[in-house]
Amino acid sequence: MRAVLAREAEVLPAVSDAAALTAAAAGRLVVREAERVSAEQGARLTAGAGGSPKPPWFQNLELPVGETALHRVEDAWLLPGFGAVIGQDGTIYASSVGGAKTRWPDHSGLPGMTPDGAGFRFDPPPDAPRVGPAAVFQPWGGGFNYGHFLLDGLSSLLAMEEAGLLASHQPLAPPLKPWQAGLLDLAFPDVAIATTPAEIVRAEAAVFPSTLDHFLGTPNELLVRLRERILARAPAGKGARRVYLSRRGQAMRVMVDEPALEAALRRRGFQIVRPERLSPAAQVSLMRDAEVVVAPTGAALANALFLPDGARMVEIAPENYASHWVLAICRLIGAEWRPFYCASPCPASEVPLLKRIRSYVFAYRLPVEAFLAHLDPLL
Repeated sequence: MRAVLAREAEVLPAVSDAAALTAAAAGRLVVREAERVSAEQGARLTAGAGGSPKPPWFQNLELPVGETALHRVEDAWLLPGFGAVIGQDGTIYASSVGGAKTRWPDHSGLPGMTPDGAGFRFDPPPDAPRVGPAAVFQPWGGGFNYGHFLLDGLSSLLAMEEAGLLASHQPLAPPLKPWQAGLLDLAFPDVAIATTPAEIVRAEAAVFPSTLDHFLGTPNELLVRLRERILARAPAGKGARRVYLSRRGQAMRVMVDEPALEAALRRRGFQIVRPERLSPAAQVSLMRDAEVVVAPTGAALANALFLPDGARMVEIAPENYASHWVLAICRLIGAEWRPFYCASPCPASEVPLLKRIRSYVFAYRLPVEAFLAHLDPLL
């Protein structure tokens, strides 16, 4: 069938409440409207930044706060590993594929999808498994990225639970990794998650929220409620006041002088942590007592969600990878965001060969002394 990408607001009729949505063959319910934090308030939130060069968006930043909208369609194709929802008429619902679209703008990476000169086709297998009404909560990035699973995926599940949709729609996901199961156990201990290895299934109906599409960049108070329920079940803190979240085990974005930075931070009483070696519960426990956290930009910064009010989040932001998603989290929970920007990339020849043959993307060099001059007044 011919497949066409469509924004839900343009193709799904509005409904008045969750009961009407559950009964609708197709519908869209806006639970919270989108807005923007003013440039004046944005200037106050970004006043503590250091380093250079700062990204173009840094000046006059109007921080976006996203809507929460819930959608339902009957008799839909689901691609569980991609979060994708496709109607029987070939409609690809945009918020369900927003994550995958960053990797495959032409949708060529989606199972059953074939780009052609006129657009793309979707040809599901005739023997695809059938499931009952399903709730889609895991976006493509949530399959491998801690931040997207926590901030986009679990927020999506919470939005549907708060609307009462999980009573009639079974949450469906690909087979879960241990860290994903750990996060779900913290946030949704009483919610049964169905899993399937199938790339394409046909669902009697599907509900899916707008938060699937990069909610981490435009979070609203839904994220605060997710934080509260996770902290309620997470273990007590370990008392670490100064924490550094290391990326030395990662090869995508390499800070070539990270060992020198870690040595300087140890002298200042920082605990050096490799987040990928900790369970989700241990990561939450570590953050809930922290007063100052330093970390290069990366998925582990999703744990800023669990910082106490007034904590200082010092994000090391390479020039070519700078974003405001960590600021958005800090604004919601009352933490201070104190980023430090640095030039990037540096020559690949400065990176050990072993890292360059793995999942290497780029490298950068942090001006360590300048960074410490930014950090020390915050301690």
